Amino acid sequence: MGARAARFGFRPLRRFARVLHGKLTADTLRQQRRAFRARGGTSEETVGRGFEPAFQDTDTGLTYPSRYPDGRRAPVHLLDGLPDRLVEERDSAGNVTCVKRSVVAGFSRAGRFYTRAETARLMEKDRQHTEEWDRAGGAARRPDAGE
Repeated sequence: MGARAARFGFRPLRRFARVLHGKLTADTLRQQRRAFRARGGTSEETVGRGFEPAFQDTDTGLTYPSRYPDGRRAPVHLLDGLPDRLVEERDSAGNVTCVKRSVVAGFSRAGRFYTRAETARLMEKDRQHTEEWDRAGGAARRPDAGE
């Protein structure tokens, strides 16, 4: 484990390395979701924290919010809303089955893209900070703690 990983308390998911760095398909998105469940790297866990599901083309650095095929923003990662230039394969019904290898799933917040692993680390730091705050009696003074 590298120094940065140790500092954030993050253990690499070696068994999912192929899934995280291979071609992106609906199956790999499901596998990533399972790999990051309860680690802070899924759409469900980031709701209300300012993160939105997104994709980044690492060849260009462009980030694309996850969208339904009709263009509406999606609350989870969907391949069907990505631009045609990123799509490598479609099924007979026209659904996206595979995108360029350079496309990675992650989240955007405040104009910045975060990979699932980066998001998980941020969520863990936030959780630890909240626990420390609560242990110090901060919950009673927090504005959102109620009156």
